[in-house]
Amino acid sequence: MPQIKSSRNSLKKNTIWMMAGNTYYSLCQWLVLVIIARFGGTKDVGVFTLGLAITTPVVMFFALGMRTILATDTRQERDFSAYFLVKTITSIGVLVVCFGIALWFSQGKWLVIFIVAISKTIESISDMCYGYAQQDQRLDRVAISLIVRGTLSTSLLAIIYMETNDLAASVCAYTASWLFILFIYDRKNLPETPLHFDKQVAAGMRSLFQIGLPLGITGLMGLLGPNIPRYVLENAYGAEALGVFSGMAYFITIGNIPVMALGQSLVPILANYHEKKEHKSFFSLVLKALASILVMGLLGIAAAYLLGAFVLNLVYGPEFATRADVLPLIAIAAAIGYLGNILGYTVSAAKIYIAQAPAFAFVALTSLCCALVLIPRFGVEGAAYTMVLNSLMSLLAPILLLFIYRKRKIA
Repeated sequence: MPQIKSSRNSLKKNTIWMMAGNTYYSLCQWLVLVIIARFGGTKDVGVFTLGLAITTPVVMFFALGMRTILATDTRQERDFSAYFLVKTITSIGVLVVCFGIALWFSQGKWLVIFIVAISKTIESISDMCYGYAQQDQRLDRVAISLIVRGTLSTSLLAIIYMETNDLAASVCAYTASWLFILFIYDRKNLPETPLHFDKQVAAGMRSLFQIGLPLGITGLMGLLGPNIPRYVLENAYGAEALGVFSGMAYFITIGNIPVMALGQSLVPILANYHEKKEHKSFFSLVLKALASILVMGLLGIAAAYLLGAFVLNLVYGPEFATRADVLPLIAIAAAIGYLGNILGYTVSAAKIYIAQAPAFAFVALTSLCCALVLIPRFGVEGAAYTMVLNSLMSLLAPILLLFIYRKRKIA
C-alpha cells in the first residue's frame, strides 16, 4: 500500500486547508438536507436527522477519542497494530449497539437509522486515518479526502433520491461512497507497518482503552447534550417537528467550520506547548483563538435576527420559514457553543482526559432535565432554549477544567 509522503505544514497552511475541506464538506452535508427537504419534506428530514442524532453519540463513544490520542501522541508511544485492532473491536461494537437501538423504531425508520450507523462507522475509521495525517501536521490530506467524499456522496444521494424518493436507498449509496473513499485514499495515511500482535501491542491496546474510555464517555456526553432536544422533540411532536428544528440547527454546523479548522490545527501545537511546559504560550494562543471565534459568533446572531425568515424560505421552503422566530435562539446557542468547542480542543491538547467525562455527564443531565420541562410545553422553541442552556454548560465545563489545570501547573 503506497503511503503519502510526510512534510509538515505551518499552522496557517493547515488552517486554510481545513477551512477549505470542512467548508466544502459541511456545505455538501447541508445540501443533503436541502435536497431531502425540497424533494421529500420535513418528515424525511426528521427521519434522516434522527438517524444522525442516535448514531453519532454511539460512534463518538466507541471512537475512544482515537484521533485526539493520535494527534497528541508526539512520542509515537503505541504501535499501529494497537490502534487498528482497537478500532476493529470498537467498530463492531458500534454496529451491534446501533442495530439494537434501531429495532425500537418503526419499519420506516429503523433501516435508515442502521444504514446511517454504518456510514458513521466508516467515517470513524477514516477519522483514525486523519489522526495520522494530523500527527504529521498534514491536514491538507484530510481536506482533500473531505472534498472528494462530500462531492461523491452528495451527488449519489441527490441522483437516487430525486429519481426514487426512497430515503433508505439514497442513504445506502451515500454510505457506499464513503467506503470507496476510505479504501481508495484515506488508508494511504496509515503507516506501512505490518499488522501483528505481541505483548507490546497488547499493552498499547490496554493503554488506548484506559486513556480512550474517558474520552469516549466525554464524547458521548458531549453529543448527548445537543441531541437530547432532538430525541424529546421527535417523541413528543413527531418527525416533522424534528425536521424543522434540525434544518435550522444545521446552521450551527455550517458556522462550526472555521471552529473545527482552527481547533484541529491548534491541537498538535498546543500539545507541544504542553509537553515543553510552555504554559504562557499555551494560554496566549488559546485566548487569540477565542477572540476570533467570538467575533464570528456575534455576526451569526445578527444575521439570524435580520435575515432568518428570508434564508429559511430560500433554502428549505415555507414550511421552515414559519418558525424563523426560533433561529436567533439557535444562533445564540451556536455562538456560545463555538467558544466551548475551542476550549474542548484545548482541554484535550493538555491531555486532561479523565476529568472531562463527569463534567460533560453533568452537562448532558442538565440538558435532559431542561428538555423534559420545556419541549413538551413549548415544542420547537423549547428545544432551542434547551440548546442554549446546553451550550452554556458546555462552555463552563472546560473553563473549570482549564482553571484547575492552570492552578496545578502554577503550584
